[in-house]
Amino acid sequence: MSQSDKNGDNAAALPRLRTDLEIKHRGKEQDGSNTYTIFDPVQRKHFHINETSHKMLTMWNMCSSIDALVDLLARAHQFERDPVKIEKMLSFLRVSGLLQEDKAGNWVELLHRKRSQEHAGRLAAPTTLLFRKFTLGNPERALHRLKPLIGFLFSPLVLFAGLVVCLLGAGHILTDFSGLLRDLWRNESAPDLILVLAALVFSKLVHEAGHAFVAT
Repeated sequence: MSQSDKNGDNAAALPRLRTDLEIKHRGKEQDGSNTYTIFDPVQRKHFHINETSHKMLTMWNMCSSIDALVDLLARAHQFERDPVKIEKMLSFLRVSGLLQEDKAGNWVELLHRKRSQEHAGRLAAPTTLLFRKFTLGNPERALHRLKPLIGFLFSPLVLFAGLVVCLLGAGHILTDFSGLLRDLWRNESAPDLILVLAALVFSKLVHEAGHAFVAT
């Protein structure tokens, strides 16, 4: 491809970013840079992006071509004038269905799906009251603070030790399962039952914390 062809591609119209996307601050990396999450309400998907990508997206719909976006980012954020980075971001947005374009029916199909979901949501509104979630706060900061303190619980060594303990416990139960059921309520005192309940709660908390740390 000649240089003039490349310049022509860069001057081509830049597809617009969908306006229904929700972009929120997610936290910080170890080097102190910010990370963000793109939430697609139609596909019900989250996409994690870094600070550089976030700056691109905040100015995406202000420009009509790749060249215009490169110039704007260079002036506003002292970005290197590199159209390749914009082209990579454009490819990611297109594959992820985050652009307002009709190629392959992406945008049209997503619009139909969104309207269908909204209609189904209105029909199911009375039942959703039973499953309503209440946001008490953003757990991202707490998770980032807890991760250095309890992250060792999810190390391979601790996971292997936990697996060994579970296997030993299962083997002990299976050797006399009928006796365990017979004596469960006969010999258990109130403090013992409280300890069992506390162990179950702790296990559930660790389990959910594992999901949260993987997501962050």
